[in-house]
Amino acid sequence: MKIKFTLLVVVMLIAFGCEITVTPSMLSTLKVTNETSTIIWIEIDNGSSTTLYPNNSIEQTWELTNSIVVTLEYGDDYGNSVNTSLSVQKGQTTIHNIYETVGYLQIDNQSSAQIWYEIDNNQQEFLNGYELDTWS
Repeated sequence: MKIKFTLLVVVMLIAFGCEITVTPSMLSTLKVTNETSTIIWIEIDNGSSTTLYPNNSIEQTWELTNSIVVTLEYGDDYGNSVNTSLSVQKGQTTIHNIYETVGYLQIDNQSSAQIWYEIDNNQQEFLNGYELDTWS
């Protein structure tokens, strides 16, 4: 009886052309590295905020059947932040490095008198009236 039932199932599968397909899922990872000299906070896909120290990394892994777009937000304690979207590919490790950016400080003496200033406790600099100086 068992043999007849098994043969019947096999014949039906062949007759009706049933096809079983399985979409394989693969592990996909996002690795973010803090290449700056300061401590930053980071959120992946609006998750909890994590502190990321200089030269350290954070990873998050998904089991994916297709690639996804992930929201990445990071910043520092001075109010600077970046919000970006990254594509995480199925079965791959996506790497995102955070680097320091160049900022500029412009000092504009709008008076007729000579002024002095110092930056980061360095030597005093002088700026004549109606002149400006730029530091990076």
